Amino acid sequence: MQMGIQEALTGVFTDDPLNWVKWAAVFAVLILGYVVAVPAYKRITYLLSWERKRDIARSRNHIIEAALLK
Repeated sequence: MQMGIQEALTGVFTDDPLNWVKWAAVFAVLILGYVVAVPAYKRITYLLSWERKRDIARSRNHIIEAALLK
């Protein structure tokens, strides 16, 4: 016997509308957390990165020209 989508969702989440609201809130928090966390992670990694420090040093002309000798 095959279940439709509505019966499958009702089987998982029950018929109680309050339960549906709770699950919607859980999914909203997860999605919003992801939306906030990914750009924040990218921003924090950039602020702590060596590339940023290198760019700041170059912009302030704090570069020492050097060469490796064999």
